[in-house]
Amino acid sequence: MVARMKILRPGSGYMHLPDWVTDEYLEQLTGGKIISVRDKRTSTKKVLYVKTYNRPVPSSSYEGNEALDLTVYCHAGLFALQHFVASSLHRDLVKLAEMIARGQSPETLCHRGRRIRSKAVA
Repeated sequence: MVARMKILRPGSGYMHLPDWVTDEYLEQLTGGKIISVRDKRTSTKKVLYVKTYNRPVPSSSYEGNEALDLTVYCHAGLFALQHFVASSLHRDLVKLAEMIARGQSPETLCHRGRRIRSKAVA
């Protein structure tokens, strides 16, 4: 998601955010940064995610990046959806939502000819 946030112009991979998004949400979404650390002894590189934003009201169960987590989960759900829905519907989520709102069952939306390339993980 961090790479998607770096894309400045609308197009492939660009992250569209609505106008009503709050400052708190944006702080959570961008509340961390990725740094590379090189071990001097072994010359290996590690990539670490460092939290840079703390919520104003402390909570014991709060991680501080729920917006980022939820965005990643939604993106993963969209990725999984492409295996069960026809390509034309997968690319047009408004059309898919309208079909579901009309009461069409998910069985009528499935694209049965889609090939899954790997069956290594059961």
